[in-house]
Amino acid sequence: MSSLNRSVALIILCIAFIVSCKKEIAKPAVVHKKEFVYTSQEIVVAIQEGDLQKVKQYIDKGGDPNARCKGYTRGSIEEGEENISDQDWTLLMYAVFHNKLEIGKFLLSKKADVNAVNAVGHSALFLACAHNHEEMALLLLENGANVNLGKDDSGTNTLQWALAYDLNDLSLKLIEKGANLNAFSTDTGRSVLLEALYSDSIKPAVVNRIIDLGADVLFINPKYKETSLMLACRKNDTVAVKKIIKKGADVNFESESGNTALGDAAGNDFQDDSLLRYLVDKGAKVNSKNVPLIDAVYSKSLEKVKFLIEKGADVNKKRAINGLSPLFEAGFNANYEMAAYLIDNGADVNIENFDGQSVLYRSLTSFNGSYEVIKLLIDKGANVNFINNDKSTALMKAAQYNLPEVVALLLDNGARKEGIDFYGKTAKIYAQESAERTGDKTIMKFFQ
Repeated sequence: MSSLNRSVALIILCIAFIVSCKKEIAKPAVVHKKEFVYTSQEIVVAIQEGDLQKVKQYIDKGGDPNARCKGYTRGSIEEGEENISDQDWTLLMYAVFHNKLEIGKFLLSKKADVNAVNAVGHSALFLACAHNHEEMALLLLENGANVNLGKDDSGTNTLQWALAYDLNDLSLKLIEKGANLNAFSTDTGRSVLLEALYSDSIKPAVVNRIIDLGADVLFINPKYKETSLMLACRKNDTVAVKKIIKKGADVNFESESGNTALGDAAGNDFQDDSLLRYLVDKGAKVNSKNVPLIDAVYSKSLEKVKFLIEKGADVNKKRAINGLSPLFEAGFNANYEMAAYLIDNGADVNIENFDGQSVLYRSLTSFNGSYEVIKLLIDKGANVNFINNDKSTALMKAAQYNLPEVVALLLDNGARKEGIDFYGKTAKIYAQESAERTGDKTIMKFFQ
């Protein structure tokens, strides 16, 4: 054999050896699936029906308290995927799902494994929290349940479920036993802290314990760009706000909708301005694009409105998304005192929103209109003959809403009856339709 042929043969042998090695490496490891003892359907039905005696008889006759059964699926799946969350449930899990507390106690007394998991890693405690069974969850915790076993496909863990169901006592116990404080759900985008702050019923003590034990206060909801600072301001939780800012939160961060912490504080249900003062002192901007002053008007807190204007809030600044100004909000809410204060401080009574509506027109669309607010706007110079983008006027809207006093007020101040809107209707036609709809013909006397 020539040296060339010997070289070729050697190369072929080397290639064959490498291929055989790769095949050996590629062989999948043998997975030994744990074999479980499965119970009879009779016992499963007994648990579902709460038949403790039948369950006791099963155990007394040598039945395994850790026997498995088929449970229930959790969550949705993509087409073609298999959902195995109903497989390998323990009897304890089944009792937890159906909230059969006495059966749960009995199984635990017979050494049922409190930390066993099903085919997807859900534990009995996870199922108790996910199904709002607080007493059952507390029982499991008393018996050594691991607080970090189990989560949904979205990442939602036991603590997040307890928070979502407003279970304050259970949440505190989970926290004290070491629940993961930085888990977050891909469904909602909320972390544990955001979940606690999102609820109206979770107490400040729970929120502040989560913060104190090291939850990431700078986490931003990836879906809505909301922060813990914003939600704390929404709840008016001053203690949490101060802690979050101390840990480096940006007071001027904007959410997906353009909200800021100051806007959330201005728009919450609390009437005093102390939280606003604190935020402004920490650098919060009073003229951000979503207009905190509008939020303050919405909250019906004149104290907040006065403070923001005192700090330089622009009374005619329009919200970036719709062009509404603070006076639009006051008019729509029929808030005479607020509207008067805004006008006295420079609010434009003829300002338009992005839909081409005037403040006067929008005020008429609110709660069938407030006569006092409408009169105030007219007295302060609102144009009674302003024509909207759809060619409609305040008089048409007052006739459509069957507001004879407002119709009289508009006509007394020079409103014209002429004009046809986008739908081919006049003020008189709207008055006729109102009379037919309500049976009240009072309004027709203005259009004879």
